[in-house]
Amino acid sequence: MSIRKYIPLLTCICLSLSSCDENRFSQVVDVEIPEHEPRIAVSADYDPSSNDFIIGVYESQSILSQEESSFITNASIQLTSNGTDILAETVEDFGLYYGTISTHPAPGEEIELLVSADGLATVSAKQTIPSVPDLGKIEYTVDGTVDLYGEKVDLLAVTIPDNPNEENYYLLSVYRTEYTSFGIYSYKNYLETPDFTVDQINGSLGFTDQAFIDGEVTISSSIYNYTDSSFDSVNLVVELQNVTKDKFLFQKSLNAYYNSQGPFAEPADVHENIENGYGIFTASNVAKDSIRIF
Repeated sequence: MSIRKYIPLLTCICLSLSSCDENRFSQVVDVEIPEHEPRIAVSADYDPSSNDFIIGVYESQSILSQEESSFITNASIQLTSNGTDILAETVEDFGLYYGTISTHPAPGEEIELLVSADGLATVSAKQTIPSVPDLGKIEYTVDGTVDLYGEKVDLLAVTIPDNPNEENYYLLSVYRTEYTSFGIYSYKNYLETPDFTVDQINGSLGFTDQAFIDGEVTISSSIYNYTDSSFDSVNLVVELQNVTKDKFLFQKSLNAYYNSQGPFAEPADVHENIENGYGIFTASNVAKDSIRIF
């Protein structure tokens, strides 16, 4: 078969390929970066189960800044409930302020955080203290389920009652403590579940009470358990947090941000709630219980 009739086509392909250079499919676009107005950036979480209160206070920077984090060392911090200060005098250390809560507000009461510093606008945020959650019933079954690879693993099931008259957001975490002949070791136990109504957030499980039926829900997770001859016993501490909507959205968006790294990942915005500035102020209440699994 003669290839003469294909010569014009081959010639066009060769000319097309030879005309391609590194700039053929690229374009330079100038983007005007708006002038940055420095503001106070805050990171704080209120936990009624602790008398300690820690808050990070920084000065925001331009997205093109090459400087390290700018600590604010002269900030004035107020934490109030019903107009009364509940935070004792704070001590600053590299932008972190350590204080003590003098009086804990009751669940349902509102707290307000105000932070000011010389030359910067005052920022604020409010949170309503969530109610103490009901941990309900905890069940642990050895070889009670299978993982994604079909291997048998243990099953943890936590049944949680819920007040249907409240809009609640929950974070469920588990911490493992091993008592061995070499010492005591504690660390967070990673939780995972196939339940599509539950978010996996940094090793914890996050969910809302919208998934509850008749005022309760059972959250199940696989647990990888192992022991050896040096183990005397193993305990699991089950921690259930009833968190504000801001804390739930922040943790969920922060987890999405960490998972968005890479050339093909979609960008993720981290949730904020600081008025007139940047950052996050959250609150929660917690219930804990422990079970022995070995």
